[in-house]
Amino acid sequence: MNSRGHLAFADQMIYRFSKAQDTIGARGFKAFFLFQGENVDKPFLDLLNQLEKLNIMDVDQWFLLREVNNTIAHEYESHHQQACEILNAIIQHWHLLSNILAELRVKSVPIID
Repeated sequence: MNSRGHLAFADQMIYRFSKAQDTIGARGFKAFFLFQGENVDKPFLDLLNQLEKLNIMDVDQWFLLREVNNTIAHEYESHHQQACEILNAIIQHWHLLSNILAELRVKSVPIID
């Protein structure tokens, strides 16, 4: 990342990945369960396990995404190599986050008899 433009692009990609995962975890999962008429007043791990039972996601994959997200939280702006590594991790794992969101959408559609 030699230019400011590349760094700005990388910063946006990192920010958006982090924000997407935070939003899906904090709001998306609870909204899904509320839509299903389920209780959401339980520990987050219980919600994750319930999502796994519904074949929406794998709990281990969620924690892998959290690990990538936690790496993002550390200072990287002055460390170009670290920013590149974070971007590579995002690119490598973006499909996991995308698949979780897609499964939430599919399983949120009401079934009409």
